Amino acid sequence: MKMASEAEQYRRLRQLVLPLLANAAVGQFDRDVPEIGRQPRELNELLMGIQVLLETIREQRRELEETRERTSDILTEVLERFPEAKSERQAVARQRRVKKHT
Repeated sequence: MKMASEAEQYRRLRQLVLPLLANAAVGQFDRDVPEIGRQPRELNELLMGIQVLLETIREQRRELEETRERTSDILTEVLERFPEAKSERQAVARQRRVKKHT
């Protein structure tokens, strides 16, 4: 009887987690782990851990996007104040593209 219970827990774990992992593999972290609190304790602990990971990734992505936006704003301001910096930036960007394709 216990083996069937463990097999059922494993099946349920796969059913709950595999779609989340598939989404995460393609960069989609917007779904939450379903049914936390309605599973056996051991399974709930694992599901809660996965939920914490998803929330941490979401927060880090938000912070990264905010940093990117602030950096872009700073760069725009610098380029407006120092027009010669714009031509230098374009030259560096061209060099990077050339290196990337060689």
